[in-house]
Amino acid sequence: MDENNEENQDFIYVDGRKLYLHEDTKEIVATITFPDYPHIKEKIPLKINGKINGFWVDENNQQLTQTKNVFYGEKVKIKLITINVSDGREIEVEIKAKQEDKVIYLKEDKNTLKFKIKVKNGEAISEPFYLNPEWYNEEIEKYNYINHQTKIDLDKALTFVFEAKFTDGKRIYKLPREDNDKLKPVTYRRNYEELIGLFNTDNSGNKDKEQNYENKFIDSNSEIKTIVDEFIEKVTNQDTTISKIKSLVEEKAKSLWDSAVKQVQSGNLDDRPLYWARNKMQTWLKRNPLFKDQIDFDKSLVKKGTELDNIITLFEENSRNYTGIDFSKAGNKKRVLITGFDPFQLGFKFYGESGIQTFNPSGIIALALNNSKELLKNNIYIQTCIFPVRYEDFDNQIVEKVVKKHINNQLSLLMTTSLNGGNPRFDIEKYATEYRGGFHDNMCVGDYNNPKYDKSRFLANESSKLTETTLPKKKIFGASDNIEVNGQNIYFDTEKSETTGSGSNYLSNEVMFRATKVRGALDIPVGHFHLGNLKTKDPKTGETKSDILKSKKIENIVIEIIKRYYYEDKFINYFIYLFPIWNAIATTK
Repeated sequence: MDENNEENQDFIYVDGRKLYLHEDTKEIVATITFPDYPHIKEKIPLKINGKINGFWVDENNQQLTQTKNVFYGEKVKIKLITINVSDGREIEVEIKAKQEDKVIYLKEDKNTLKFKIKVKNGEAISEPFYLNPEWYNEEIEKYNYINHQTKIDLDKALTFVFEAKFTDGKRIYKLPREDNDKLKPVTYRRNYEELIGLFNTDNSGNKDKEQNYENKFIDSNSEIKTIVDEFIEKVTNQDTTISKIKSLVEEKAKSLWDSAVKQVQSGNLDDRPLYWARNKMQTWLKRNPLFKDQIDFDKSLVKKGTELDNIITLFEENSRNYTGIDFSKAGNKKRVLITGFDPFQLGFKFYGESGIQTFNPSGIIALALNNSKELLKNNIYIQTCIFPVRYEDFDNQIVEKVVKKHINNQLSLLMTTSLNGGNPRFDIEKYATEYRGGFHDNMCVGDYNNPKYDKSRFLANESSKLTETTLPKKKIFGASDNIEVNGQNIYFDTEKSETTGSGSNYLSNEVMFRATKVRGALDIPVGHFHLGNLKTKDPKTGETKSDILKSKKIENIVIEIIKRYYYEDKFINYFIYLFPIWNAIATTK
């Protein structure tokens, strides 16, 4: 600084004297002049207290704001700006997580949360700090039934702050309290179907990250729990890549289906571990920040045509067995394809405890009969899959894609199955309608004359076009329209109207319509079997509830219906084989 150009210099007054300040490389000094003796000048070193300020930055050292531009699963750093702090000085830094001003304990290495960084050239920058997605507090998510979005209360969201200080002699210098040391990371919020699983098993209506129905059903199968835990650990790994995630999805989604089949065929007839595991795994997949530009975070929707959309499709195909259906080893056996559905009517808000614990016998049957050894002994080779209870998947023609792939592959029989609501009746449906009634699905999409459901999200279809079953009525029912199997009446339902098929107008009807439409005029038995909701009366409460223990009875009924078709063909073939022999004997006589 030019000492002769005094008007452009900074100065302070000390005891009436003007002190001009300038910086050299090591210290700030004051130049003292005396008005009566202008030729006398004296330089005096000034002791200026050190200062620090700081803020969060991304990995490129760009400053971050509190919300929206930083995600769980990303790495952030702390940048400190220092004044009059010498190079090499160590500054102590501690990171804390707070919720509503209460410090929250994080399961993390202490060295990650409390460390020292050295000053260099007036600044100090920490090593990258990983915002573990598992720190995200899902409990604050709440579904808004007006705009059909999952919201969070930002005041209850986890806030990360840091403290910084250094000691100079006896004095301790700390970071001033400012907003720029606060960080509220964001992430994918569960959609309606995924969010239901977080309800506490105490049935209080509150959500709990640990003690919830999703975990309850997953934990009931140790093999599936291991699959879920390993998947979440790897998909949230800070060093993972999209390529690794694709391989992980393909492996674990297929293992999920295989484990569910193994569980059911070992005697534990329950489709819920598979259902809730799929929901939880896909939730954590969507929370990887590699996909942050491929999600509509306000609507909790994956953008169509993105890489994440393709990976979710891969997950669905493998965990529902769409791509696992394989008749290549069937040989000359009868090739039978059976489809089931996910549990539905799950919403705690509408159905309470009984809703969220619901199961679907059709899904259980699909798991029980896939590659069935019992039917294999009877020369029947069965493959199965499970469809979601979501209109969007049907609009994307998932039924047609599965059916078209196999219907011309010498398929002997295609039977779609579903739960007959709360009705204990078993029906083989004669008619299916294109008309879509619109009872809400598992994404809370539908128009059911109720303001809770958003009509704009529901693609209506008011066509009265009908298709008919080609399941062999005569082989199954003989000359009657009803038979008794294992103590249950099975009906051939012929009802229809302008807006309903024999199985009404929900997705159970729609799966039959779409399957029979693909079949067209092909001479292949294709139709729908509506499975009865078998219930048991609770001796303590007197309440009648769906009984999952009766799933075995339902399985045996389905097997018997399939065998009826098979046995008649077997008898005819046996008769054709013996007729020439009998005829030869008769001619000889």
